[in-house]
Amino acid sequence: MPRPRCASAALLSMCLFLLAVVGDDWDVLVAHFLGVDHCGHRFGPDHPAMADKLTQMDGVIRSVIDRLQNDTLLVVMGDHGMTDTGDHGGESQKETDAALFLYSPSPVFPGPPSQVGYKLSFNRT
Repeated sequence: MPRPRCASAALLSMCLFLLAVVGDDWDVLVAHFLGVDHCGHRFGPDHPAMADKLTQMDGVIRSVIDRLQNDTLLVVMGDHGMTDTGDHGGESQKETDAALFLYSPSPVFPGPPSQVGYKLSFNRT
């Protein structure tokens, strides 16, 4: 039985099109990919369709990284987590945790890579 699909084959094409259209004339570019959220709600975070979607998004991010100029900072983030059943909106750690990925082709922080490492922790108040 084939896996359910949550993917749009045009994701990468749209992202690369945006980069081609704006060229070098931009300060901030925002792209929102709804597929991971949709897949999570429909199937939950541990379903094979979610793994497929995350693999697809990994390819999109890698393609964007390959095209970044040295003075660019790429910020990839989630707006929320989800429960084992794909829900969110509550106060559980699974619902409030979200990913944050920062990448720049040029060093952003001073010092050798072996000495640079930051972990941020936020406590609820």
